[in-house]
Amino acid sequence: MRQLLITVFIFLLSNAAYCAPVFEILPLGVYGGLKDGNLSAYLLKTIESENYTALDGGTLVHGLEVAAGQQSVHNKNVEDLLQKKIPAYLISHAHLDHLIGLVMAQPELREQQTIMAREETMQALQKNIFNWSVWGNFGDAGEAPHLNYQHYQTMPLLQWIAIPNTDLQVKTFPLSHGGMASSAFLIRYKTEYILYFGDTGADSIEKSTAVENIWKEIAPLIRNKQLHAILLECSFLNSQPDDKLFGHLKPDLFMSELRQLAAIVNPLDLQKSLRGLPIVVTHIKPRLVDFSNSEDDTRKQIINELSRENDIGVELIKPEQGIMLSL
Repeated sequence: MRQLLITVFIFLLSNAAYCAPVFEILPLGVYGGLKDGNLSAYLLKTIESENYTALDGGTLVHGLEVAAGQQSVHNKNVEDLLQKKIPAYLISHAHLDHLIGLVMAQPELREQQTIMAREETMQALQKNIFNWSVWGNFGDAGEAPHLNYQHYQTMPLLQWIAIPNTDLQVKTFPLSHGGMASSAFLIRYKTEYILYFGDTGADSIEKSTAVENIWKEIAPLIRNKQLHAILLECSFLNSQPDDKLFGHLKPDLFMSELRQLAAIVNPLDLQKSLRGLPIVVTHIKPRLVDFSNSEDDTRKQIINELSRENDIGVELIKPEQGIMLSL
């Protein structure tokens, strides 16, 4: 009987939540292209906080409307949410599927709101978007005249900084996205962490160590059960040729990168070192055929391919627009 109780306890422990939820993630947009009302954008806050940090801004106002309709937010006033509850926007890179919702909403934002990005991304925003040819400059730097509706803040790499008007801090890591500068954000609340990837290719394809460097940074957090989730892109099916990935991941590369992380966390037991760790699968690129054949769409196929290759026991999460995740 005693051995049976021990066995049951171990089973329950191994199947319990990875760690108690600390963060709430509200997907405003989940796709990596094509469907313009549902593009990469996530709101993040601690369970205790009222203010969100935006992680990219591909879809913004429409995403807030969907979230309000799904009753995922207490305040259903989209104007209040947009102007008062999102003090900071972290932009991983300057591609439109991560940006266009923020661009369209920018005239409605307020002075206390901050747009944050690494130097290369901020330069791209100011020179190529907020330049009075493509869009007005509603910020406080860049192409004159500055309308000073918001503050632009350039983020240093590999340094912890506070996210304004939130209880969070962020460290920005460089990523290689087909040779373009992209970013990952490691976000901290006290001793708890969550990791968000912008677009990234696999190290093996990009001839880079960018992902490996991040894995080395977070490995101790995983060992100590301080990392609550990783949001990682998987844009294409495995059938996509390596030379047509354009700086993105597909399921076999996605899982290969996570196996590399498992080997760093515990090289003696790869199958258990990440077991139960939530991995939110972002940036899937739908195809036109998906909208006429919803029973076998790209998202389902990618999740199925990931599941078949998931020999390390991570928890794969497919986010849905407007549906809150507690992690």
